[in-house]
Amino acid sequence: MNNDSDEFHHIFGTSLENWMRTKNSSLPQDVVSAYLAAAYDVYINSEEKITLKIGEYSEGILDILKEYNSSFSAFITPCNPLGDQLTDAENERRCSDYEDQLARERLSYLPGLGRDESGSWPGERSYFIPLIERVKAISHGMNLKQN
Repeated sequence: MNNDSDEFHHIFGTSLENWMRTKNSSLPQDVVSAYLAAAYDVYINSEEKITLKIGEYSEGILDILKEYNSSFSAFITPCNPLGDQLTDAENERRCSDYEDQLARERLSYLPGLGRDESGSWPGERSYFIPLIERVKAISHGMNLKQN
């Protein structure tokens, strides 16, 4: 294992630990379990995707971060705020509005899809943002009413 992957593990592991500590106190355990079991797809192009799982190392994401010269990224969805399932039309409007916001803020993104591999929750259109600052990512999530 090289220094870059060691650093990635350290950064990701610390972020995951902090996330779990804060979320365990405010979210029901079944919600936390659903996030941990979900798959998070990042579409590199129309034929290639990288699937992320919380707690698993991803060489593909490390490559993207290197390409953007970034040490932090976010995977954000505007869909289904606070777990309230919206109609497809409402989620589409929220995605369109979020894309407008990303453009105004000049933030590049790769399209994504957060999905429940068991199929009990519909996939959510998402955005992998490699050049977003941590504080801004948290602000985006809060403004979109995401957990």
